[in-house]
Amino acid sequence: MAMTLRLSDEDDEALERQARREGLSKQAVAAKAIRLYVAERDLASDVGEALDVLTPRYQRLSNRLGSV
Repeated sequence: MAMTLRLSDEDDEALERQARREGLSKQAVAAKAIRLYVAERDLASDVGEALDVLTPRYQRLSNRLGSV
């Protein structure tokens, strides 16, 4: 699916420099950056969900061990 991405001059220049460094097109670098951004957010969400489950379990265990 096509889309138009409007960047500031500074962001466009930074994207162009990175594309040259990696030997890729600006589009390829932008797509790679989006995939990394989404993956990081997914991982942060997964960690948050795990902590929501594990924290109460840890607290219960800690309380039980404290009363031994």
